[in-house]
Amino acid sequence: MRGKPVVSRMNQAMTSTFPQSRTFHDDRALVDAMITGDDRAWNTFMALHGPTLRRCITRVTSRFRSVVSGDDEQEIFSVLCLRLVQNGGSRLAAFDPTRGASLGTWLGTLAIHTTYDYLRQRRRESNRHRQAALGMDFSSGPDPLDQVLDRERAMVARQLLGEIPDRDRQFLDHVCAETLNAKEIAEEMGISVATVYSKKHKLIGRLARMADEQSAAA
Repeated sequence: MRGKPVVSRMNQAMTSTFPQSRTFHDDRALVDAMITGDDRAWNTFMALHGPTLRRCITRVTSRFRSVVSGDDEQEIFSVLCLRLVQNGGSRLAAFDPTRGASLGTWLGTLAIHTTYDYLRQRRRESNRHRQAALGMDFSSGPDPLDQVLDRERAMVARQLLGEIPDRDRQFLDHVCAETLNAKEIAEEMGISVATVYSKKHKLIGRLARMADEQSAAA
């Protein structure tokens, strides 16, 4: 690839301001151009999705102000962008618009996961340093923050699942429990195997949008 490396292009885009205009005909075209390191694509990405990704990060970190700060939120955003370009942009290449989720929804979900990962790592490092200073062995038991995050996500999941039809909830039960394979789920639900995969991605995308709307209304 000629010109600046992708990471350098990404860094420039992160620190610049760009007009809020779409210059690519669809999400896939934008992602493909980003993978090649196209400056215009990264500028468009930051203009269209940067503010939303930062809001997704803040919606999680705002519940843990005793642990993180504004500097941490910037670090999380940087980590997220780096993940997108690592390994030749393999994470970006994984985006598939046919699975029912828009690029914005897909990125928002990735931002939330990245934030939770960062919070866990930050807490573990803090515990290690504190226990090392006290001459204590680092405990291999469950981290308190992990427990809080897991309970919170479980509560949100229960609320969202309560808002979808019983048949969709039954379908997700089969998918998440992995007690049945795709063919068995298709037979159980009276649908085709292809529908199992498409329905799974559509429902996950729908739940992600519902979670985002719920956070925005909070």
